[in-house]
This record gives sequence, C-alpha cells and structure tokens, in this order.
Amino acid sequence: MPVTLPIADDPTVRREVRHLLTAHRWPIVFLTLAHAAAVAAGLVAPWLLGVLVDRVAGGHQATQVDRLALAIAASVLAQAVTRWIASRMAFVLGEDVFHELRSTFTDRVLGLPLSAVERTSTGDIASRTTHDIETVADFVRIGIPEVMTGTLSVLLSLTAAFVVDWKLALCCLLGLPVIVTATRWFTRRARPAFATELATYSTVNASVIETVQGASVVEGLGIRAPRREKMAISAREARDAQFVPLRLRTRWFPLVQLGYQLPMLCVLLVGGMLVTQGRAGIGQVASVSMFLTLLVDPLDDLVYWWGDLQMSRAAFARITGVGLIPSDRGDKDVELGDGRVVLRDVSFAYDRGIDVLSEVNLDIAAGERICVVGASGAGKSTLALLVAGVYAPSVGTVTLDGHAPHELTSDALRDHVVMVTQEDHVFAGTVSENILLGREDASRQQITDALSSVGAQGWSAELPDGLDTVVGDGGHELTPAQAQQLALARVMLKDPKVIVLDEATSMFDGSQRREADSGLAGLLAGRTVISIAHRLDSALTADRVVMLDEGRIIETGDHQELLDRQGRYAALWRVWENNQSTPLDI
Repeated sequence: MPVTLPIADDPTVRREVRHLLTAHRWPIVFLTLAHAAAVAAGLVAPWLLGVLVDRVAGGHQATQVDRLALAIAASVLAQAVTRWIASRMAFVLGEDVFHELRSTFTDRVLGLPLSAVERTSTGDIASRTTHDIETVADFVRIGIPEVMTGTLSVLLSLTAAFVVDWKLALCCLLGLPVIVTATRWFTRRARPAFATELATYSTVNASVIETVQGASVVEGLGIRAPRREKMAISAREARDAQFVPLRLRTRWFPLVQLGYQLPMLCVLLVGGMLVTQGRAGIGQVASVSMFLTLLVDPLDDLVYWWGDLQMSRAAFARITGVGLIPSDRGDKDVELGDGRVVLRDVSFAYDRGIDVLSEVNLDIAAGERICVVGASGAGKSTLALLVAGVYAPSVGTVTLDGHAPHELTSDALRDHVVMVTQEDHVFAGTVSENILLGREDASRQQITDALSSVGAQGWSAELPDGLDTVVGDGGHELTPAQAQQLALARVMLKDPKVIVLDEATSMFDGSQRREADSGLAGLLAGRTVISIAHRLDSALTADRVVMLDEGRIIETGDHQELLDRQGRYAALWRVWENNQSTPLDI
C-alpha cells in the first residue's frame, strides 16, 4: 500500500522561511526601500492635493496653484519610476528565491532513500514536484512583491493620515477589528482545507500516471471503463476539496469589504462635523479621504494574497516535508581499496516482514567473480541490493573494503560500486548524454568505444542523429536490449571497483550476448563482480558459484566442484541444460 511523504509542521516551515529570508536579506532590504520610496512618492499627490484645495479655497494666487500642480505631476512621475525599479528588483529576487527553492527540493528528492521512494505513491511525488512547486513559485514571483507593496502602502498611508489630522485618521482604524476577526476565522479553517485540497491532487496524479503507464494493459484487458471511473472519482474528490476553501472565501470576503467601507463613512461624517466646527479644514478632510481611498486597493491585494498565502504555505509544508525523511547515506568520503566485499551474519526483511535473507556469510575477495544462482524467490536480487548499498541489512554487516555502504556518501559509494539491472531507465536526452552520466568528462571517442565494447556500435551509428539522437520520453524509442547496452556502456565509463550485475544482459539475444560478453571481459577483468544468474551458462566463467535457497547459502564452489558434489546446484544445472529452449524460472 503506497504511503504519503511527510508534511512539515509549523516550526519547520517557519525555520525554512527564515533561512530563505536570511540568505537573501540584503536584496530584501533594498527591495523594501525601493517599495517604500514608490509608496511615499504615491502619497505626495494626495497631500499636495489637500494643500491645493485649501489654497484655492483661500483665494491664493494662480502661480502658487500652478507650482502645486507641477509638484503633483512630479510626484506621479517619481512614483512611476520608483515602482518600475521596485518591480524589476522584485522579479529578480523572486526568481533567485524560486531557483534556490527548486534546487533544494530537487536535491532532497534525489537524496530520498530508495526504500522511501518505492513505498511512496508516484502521484504524491509528482504532485509535489509540479503543482506544489508552481503554487509556491507563483507566490514568490508575484505574491511577495504585492504583499510587500500592500503592507508598505497601508502603513505609510495611515502614517500620512495621522500627520494630516490624527482625529480623522482614527476613523481609518474603525474597520480593523472587523478585518482582523474575519481573517483569523478564515485562517484557522483555510490551512487544513488547503492541505486536504493539495493531497487530493496527489490522488488524481497517481490515477492518471497509473493509467498512462499501464495503457497497454488497460487496452489488452479491456478495462477502460473501470480506469475511467477511478479517474472520475479522483477528480470528483479533488473538486469537492476545492469547494471547501472556496466557500470559506465567499464568507470571508464580504466581511472584509465591510471593514473597508466603515472608515470612509466615518471620515465623511466626522470630517463634516469638524469642518462645521472649524476644527479641520476641507483640504485636510480631502487628503485623509484620498489616503483612505488609497488604502482600499492595497488592502484588497493583501486580502487576496492572504488567501493564496495559506495555499502556498500548505504547498511549502509539503515541499519541505520531503527533506524530513532521514538519509540512508553516511558522511564518509573515503577512497576505498580494491573491492573486497564481506557479508557477516546478514539477515534482511522488507518492511519488517519475513526474512528474505537469513544468516548469510560470504567473503568475496578483490577481483573475484561470483555468480549467485537459485530458484526464483531465493533472495538473489536482494543480496545484490545489499552489496550495492541500496539497502542496509536488518541484522549483521555488509562491508566494502572494511566500510559499511550506508556509512559512505553517495558519491563515494557509487564511485566504488555500480549496479546494473534488467530494468534500466533511459533518460530524456541524447544518447551521449545518457552515457555521460557515467563520467561527465568523457570524450566523444571514449563514448564510441564504450558503445562498441557492449556491441552497440551498429544501431547507435544508424540512429537519425547518431550520438546526438534524442532518446527517452518523447524521443527515439530504444528496445529493452538497447537500453541495457546503454547502461553497460555507462559502467564502462564509470570504471568502478565492484560491479553488481542483476540480469544485466537478459534482453540480449544470443549474438548480442556473445558480443557483449566479449566486450565486458575487458571491463570485468581485475574487478570484483557479483553476477545474479537467471541463465546458468554465466556460472561457467565465474570463479565461484553461490547457491541460495529460501534466503540461505546452501552451496559454494566453482562450477565443476558443484557438479561433482551432485547436490542442488548439479540438479538445477541438469534441468537447465536439458531445457535451454524452454524458459526456466530461476
């Protein structure tokens, strides 16, 4: 049953946000100053307009009025320039923050233990990688600058109103209790609602991905209707989850709008009374009224983005939660020896279930070639995963030149041991880019030599653009055998001390296998090789054969020794030798 990745709690989210803000503190300071300048420039015009009203009402000369009009025009121009500068700075900062967020998230996803990835729904990972990242990105790019501008506009407008007339300015605060109370009510209910909404997107993604990946099965079994119904159910659940925050917004917005209107009504009533009493001028009332008008749009923006902030916060908690899974890699970055592998009293069970391996003891000398055989389910592939450091044993120890794989950094481990399986993934990119994953600084000639060594020189040269042909998702489709040849070519360039081959040539036909074996002979020479055999002919060239049965080693020795013992291996060999034309489940 797939599990869901963790979601970060409030303290963790706040800590991550503080880290981002601290890392970009100086750009944020300069951006704040730029927005403050833009807002301040925008407040000059209402203040001057109030002065202008008083001057006109007082019968001042036209020259003074003209100068005030020019000053108002200059303030509008200054506001436009400073706002453009602030917007540009905000865009650059937003992209920088988003880049850091995206890079950190990518590192965390790539650092997830394989066991966690295998237990997690593909829809959950896909949803966090796409929808959640985009949700936060939109808020970083647009929301943060808007919130910053809105906050500064509100604060400076209120300050300016108090400077003009503190009695009238008090009216501006009349709607504050309504806005704060309504917003707190909304926030308490919105956070869990948005978290639920985002979780439903994972279910939708999982349903779509499963259907697309299993399209041939869906078509072959004629199960379009059940899959369509499952996707429809997921979509309905997502729709219902979206309605919850939508209903909250429809109740919240009218209350906030009421908080906007009350101050304006108060200013007009109180202002009129103060003017008739001679305690305030018409210009002061006009200025405060305009400042109050200037508050409406920023407050509206803040309210809008406050709702989006709750969604972004829920998405950010999901993104941050990926990093809460402890790494299965250590911090040792050491140069290992020649490739000795030792397993001592090793037992292993998946998810604390029944032991797949039990009390395995095996000492593989540097440069030795081991072939592991046994019936299906004997634990061969699990043994390979433990040697490759993909999993740590439940009991006992596995060491590579005296170091436990889980104590090493990922780079140190993969520089030393490489595993190739029959399920090789072709990454979206060119043929050469796929092979360069083994060694980034390899030359064109080295890539060609690596392909030749595994028998892939023929088909790779016939591709439309040669090594520059795009393969993988959306590109030129490779056969399973060609995908395995790419994987083996990567190993050629990687040049590890220990190589684990789990059915690495299972997709090759007879001629391909012979050609690959000839090329691999040079690569494998002098290296420690653990080969998981699903065809017993690979045991012929091994230095030692290890036979597993129900997770235990029952026989070891070279091919001839085991045949002479007339034990389980000899019996398996006779069955296989007599049925080479028929698939044998080993």
